[in-house]
Amino acid sequence: MNRIKVYKVYKVFRVYKVYKVFRVYKVYKVLDMNKIKVYKVYKDTKVYKDTKVYKDTKVYKVYKAMAINKIKVFKVFKVFKV
Repeated sequence: MNRIKVYKVYKVFRVYKVYKVFRVYKVYKVLDMNKIKVYKVYKDTKVYKDTKVYKDTKVYKVYKAMAINKIKVFKVFKVFKV
């Protein structure tokens, strides 16, 4: 399991950050000239770095594990189109 802290495309991606909304975990993205910017997070959740990047499908999988709030394991899939 690779622990990728930053992601490279044109520049260095910021660290993935997600926050919890009831049962759904939403990831906010900001695109700027095909560059993915900051993922903001609420204080209740932590940043999880276990992430795999698939360039062919443009799919970014964010894996979260147990946090202080006893959050169950879940996946967040985001598809970015150029």
